[in-house]
Amino acid sequence: MALVKHKNTHIEYRKIIFYIFFATILVTGASFGWIKFQEEQEKKIILAQNLLVKECLKPTVNNNFSETAKNVDRAVKLLDSIPQLPGSTYPKAQTELANFSECIKTVNAKNSFITAQLLSKRALSVDNQTILPITEWRKIRLDLTAAIIQIDSIPSDIEIGKEAQKELKKYQNQLKVIDKNIQDEQLAIEGLNNARNLKIAAENMIRRQNNLQSLSRAELRLKDAITIMIKLPEGTTISAQKNDYLQTYQSLLNDIQDKIAVIRINDLVNTFRKFAGELNTKIEYAEYSEDVEKLKSNFNNTIKESSAIKNNPTTKSLAKALSHYEDALIIKRYCYEGNCINSGSAFIFQSKWKALWIPVSFKLGSVPITEKYILPVTSNILRKKYVKVDEALAWIWAEAEAEIEQIK
Repeated sequence: MALVKHKNTHIEYRKIIFYIFFATILVTGASFGWIKFQEEQEKKIILAQNLLVKECLKPTVNNNFSETAKNVDRAVKLLDSIPQLPGSTYPKAQTELANFSECIKTVNAKNSFITAQLLSKRALSVDNQTILPITEWRKIRLDLTAAIIQIDSIPSDIEIGKEAQKELKKYQNQLKVIDKNIQDEQLAIEGLNNARNLKIAAENMIRRQNNLQSLSRAELRLKDAITIMIKLPEGTTISAQKNDYLQTYQSLLNDIQDKIAVIRINDLVNTFRKFAGELNTKIEYAEYSEDVEKLKSNFNNTIKESSAIKNNPTTKSLAKALSHYEDALIIKRYCYEGNCINSGSAFIFQSKWKALWIPVSFKLGSVPITEKYILPVTSNILRKKYVKVDEALAWIWAEAEAEIEQIK
C-alpha cells in the first residue's frame, strides 16, 4: 500500500510542473503577441498621420481631389480600426482624429458634393419631354436619391454648406419631375396591359360565339380598350405607339360592329316584312297607329345602336318604307277624325255606298296626295275630284312593300 501511494504522489508532482511550464509559455506568448499588436497599431497611427498631414496641410488640387479623398478616408479607417482596449493606443488614435477633425469634415463634405454631382448628372439632363423606358427612369431616380443623401450629409456650417443646400433644393425639385415621369410611364404600361386584356377578351368572345349577345359584349370591351388608350398619358414610350394600337383596336371594333349591323338589320328587315304581310285596309286606326309607332321605335333604336348601318342601302329602303306607312297613318287619322267623305257625298257610280273618299287636294306633309302617289282620281257631279281611301292605302302599302322586297 505504501508503494502505491508513493507512485501517485510522484505523478501528481509531474503534472504540476507541466501545468506551470505550459502557463509560462502562454504568458510569454501573450506578452509577445500584445507587444506585436501594439506595434501594428502604432504603425497604423503613423501611416494615418502621414496621410492626414500630406492632404490637410497643403492646398487641395481640384483635379486630383479623388486621391485626396481616398487618402483621408484611408487614414480615418486606420484610426477607427484601433480597438478601445486597456493600455492600447486607442486614445492616441482618437487624439489624431480630433486634431484633424476639421480637415476630415471638409474633405468628406467636398467628396460628398462631388459624388452627388456625378450621381445627379443624368437626372439633371432630363425633363418632362424626355421619353425613356421605366427601367431607365428608375435607375436615374436611384442615382438621384443617392445624390440627395450625399448632399444632405454636408454640414451647413462649413464653406461648401450653402452651395450644398442650393444643390439639394435643385435635386429635390428634379426628383418630382422624375417621379412624375415614372408615374406616367407606369400608368401607360398598366393602361396598355388593360387594353390588351380587353382586346383578348373580345376576341375570345367572338371566337366562341358569333351571335348578337357575344358580339355586343365584345364591342363594349373594344370600346373600353380604345377609351383607355386615348386617355394614356402623353410623353411615354407607350404613347409613341398609341396610334398603331388604336388603329388595330378600331379595325377590330369596326369588324365587330359590321357583324352586329348585319344581324340587326336582318332582324329589322324580317320585322318589316312581317308587318307588310299582315296589313289590310280594314285595320283600325288605333291598332295601326300603335303598330307603326312600334315599327318606328324599333327602326330608330336599331339605327342608334348600330351607327354603322345608318347610311346602308338597306336602311335607306326601310326608311322609305316607314315613311310610306306614316303617310298611310296620316290618311287613317284624317278619316278617324271624321274628315273623310262617304260615297253618297262623292256621288259616283259605285256599288259600295259606304266607301270613304278624300279630296285630291289632301296633303301628305306639304305635298298633295296625287303628286306624291300615282292614284286613280274620280269626280262627282259637281266635278270635284276625289281619291278612294282603300285604294290610296293599298297603293301606299304596295310601294312600301316594294321597298322592302328589293332588299337583298
